[in-house]
Amino acid sequence: EGSNWGPVWSPGGNTLAFYSDRGGQAGLWVWEKAADTLRQVSDAIVRPFHGDEVVRWTPDSRKALCKVLPEGMTLEEGLSLIMGSRQEISGEKEERKPSALVYWSPAAMGQNDGAGKQGENMPEADVTNVCLSDLALIAVSTGKVKRITYRLKILGHWLSPDGTKVALIVLRKTFYDIIVVSLPDDRTQVVASDIQQSHKFALSWSPDGRLISYTSGGDCFVVPASGGEPRKLTEAPHPSFDPVYRPPLWDATGQNLYFLASDTLWRVAVADGATTAATRIPNRQLVEVASPAGEGRFWSPDGGRTLYLITRDEETKRLGFDKVDLTTGQFTSLVEENATCGSPAIFTIDVSDDGKHVIYTKQDAQHCENVWIAGIDFQNPR
Repeated sequence: EGSNWGPVWSPGGNTLAFYSDRGGQAGLWVWEKAADTLRQVSDAIVRPFHGDEVVRWTPDSRKALCKVLPEGMTLEEGLSLIMGSRQEISGEKEERKPSALVYWSPAAMGQNDGAGKQGENMPEADVTNVCLSDLALIAVSTGKVKRITYRLKILGHWLSPDGTKVALIVLRKTFYDIIVVSLPDDRTQVVASDIQQSHKFALSWSPDGRLISYTSGGDCFVVPASGGEPRKLTEAPHPSFDPVYRPPLWDATGQNLYFLASDTLWRVAVADGATTAATRIPNRQLVEVASPAGEGRFWSPDGGRTLYLITRDEETKRLGFDKVDLTTGQFTSLVEENATCGSPAIFTIDVSDDGKHVIYTKQDAQHCENVWIAGIDFQNPR
């Protein structure tokens, strides 16, 4: 009934949270597996924009983190933020003359308003206002809404591994900031500012939750989650590490980050920034790394020794899965076929909680896109 999207299981696997407008407006809903019951959690109007802006559960499965319509704003006002007034939409407004816009970064102006309320004045109509929202923690049992940021253009939000902090990517004019909010005390801090990117990008937490990694201008940076100067890791020559959606991928120890570039998997050491080719697969385009959805980790059933890649043969265009031994750089082709994976692949692949299976989508000339599951040896996928 209605439109339903963005389903995410709670950490315990007992509750499915998703967005739905079946109640008349887009809201947060849950399905309880044991009781087979469906209910709307809160009447707060949710405001996800990108397809990967899904619910983020706290580790105790008691609260859900999501974007909601700014406090005190109506849906009509939300529309006018993007499209302008009804008069402007209908073309009745007089023709505007050409103009020039000059943007100044907060750093250049000596200003930085953090994640607090930005005042009562409504911003001018701007297509980027589709991202304008409050970030809220919603108690699943009671529906109580706690807003932790106000009226920011949020392009993504990620909980720390222990669930005590949340990192946000925020658009400010033509630059991006990374903001960290401490959930226990609501303390807000801008940890990286004036990041230049031409598109949406992602970040990832280190396994211990102390560092945040991101890319900017093709380089890799890390910054302490508690605040401090961002550190550029990739000083040595390297190809551009500028993925559209894929964040830097941490290994289980937090000592290395991994990136894809053309036919090469690159390793960047966090300690000293040493940048080396972990493996190179000739005549293969490295499409994606098999990894758990949204976690900034790669799938490694043996504790970090191996990594799995989705590849494409440059000549035959066949889709493949390859296993890479990270200690030796040797790669093994597990399966190759006349097919294509979902696009972008990072949104159509996931790993089971026990680490024994990978789930992905593929299609070919005779079959529509279907969901497939395979074991670590990729024998008899179904």
